[in-house]
Amino acid sequence: MTTKKQALYLLEEGFDEDRVALVHGTSVESVLAMFSTNILPPSSNPSYLGYIYFTPVTKAFVGHPFYSEFKQEFDIGEAERVAHHEAVINQRSAYLNKLLGSDIFVKRDDADANPIINLNDDEFSREDLRKILEPHRKDLCSYSKLLKVYHELNNCQGVLLGVSKDFLAFVGENIEIDPEYDDGNAVRIYLPNGLDARHLLYMFPCGELEEKALQEFIKTLPEK
Repeated sequence: MTTKKQALYLLEEGFDEDRVALVHGTSVESVLAMFSTNILPPSSNPSYLGYIYFTPVTKAFVGHPFYSEFKQEFDIGEAERVAHHEAVINQRSAYLNKLLGSDIFVKRDDADANPIINLNDDEFSREDLRKILEPHRKDLCSYSKLLKVYHELNNCQGVLLGVSKDFLAFVGENIEIDPEYDDGNAVRIYLPNGLDARHLLYMFPCGELEEKALQEFIKTLPEK
């Protein structure tokens, strides 16, 4: 289990721009699970089963065999911006799965069958949300309840995790660029047992809800 000191270090002190190689966007629920096991779980989506996706800070890959394959350069700010899109959709997926008591939204890639894929779209509307909720929870589709869920969904921003350069040496050749993901700029790593938290440099809650959840959970962690 992560200690209170370790968690607070990641939250408040760990950021070091020169040491960050990868940024991962996830839900606060995944981070809380990581605190309990010291392992960030991999994707449960059948299309990416066992993988974890990251946005690279490309300068960290200078000298790496596939450095030349990146289609554009990302500094830390750009990597965090791209990873934030993943954090948002992962957090909104977690919110809806909890609300509906189901994980069906993380098991399909077809946007027609799985409209949650479009939840990070700026034009996502209450009508889009109603189409998601209606087959599962018609009781949430009245105007007032739908509006409440819509606002709560828009407050879901997720958490960013920064991974150390040392991790690149640890994974060796077990790392690849996915040409079909994020315009060919996403790094995916097969980690069926998850990512050990010792490779993390920092975490950043992207919204007030995530920060509150982290702070409250950290209070329950052991001192040592």
